[in-house]
Amino acid sequence: MLPQLKPAPEHAPPRFVYIGHVCRHGANADSLGEAVHFHADGDDAYKSAEEAVDDVRHIGKSIINSTHPDLSVLPIVSHRHH
Repeated sequence: MLPQLKPAPEHAPPRFVYIGHVCRHGANADSLGEAVHFHADGDDAYKSAEEAVDDVRHIGKSIINSTHPDLSVLPIVSHRHH
C-alpha cells in the first residue's frame, strides 16, 4: 500500500489517495496474475496519509476475507504455481 498526494489547486490543503495490492506471501506483485491491484476511487481523498493507509488496510482485508463487493482474491488463489 502506498499513500500518495492527490493533485490539487496550488493553495488547496493537501489531500491523499492510495494504491494497494493483495498477493500471496513472497509473490511478485508486479507479475501478471500474482496480485489483485486496487486504488482509491476518483472522488476519494483523505486529510492525511494515515487516513489513506487505514482505509487501504480495511479494503485489503475485505478483499482477503471475500467481503468486498467488487474485488476477489480468486484469480490469485486459483492461479497455478509451478
